[in-house]
Amino acid sequence: MNQRVELDLMIDQLKKELADRVAQHDFNFQHPDVLHISQELDSLIVEEMKCRRSELIYS
Repeated sequence: MNQRVELDLMIDQLKKELADRVAQHDFNFQHPDVLHISQELDSLIVEEMKCRRSELIYS
């Protein structure tokens, strides 16, 4: 499995976790748990975008 596919799977999993955590904390988007997962998700999305960009450049 290539890196981008792995990142996509991790992103999907983290999106679900984020939605669950937001609901768990009464839709308080500033709760520390929610912010932490959101920041992790942001990092994975940036990483996936870098992979996609490098694939375009080197293909």
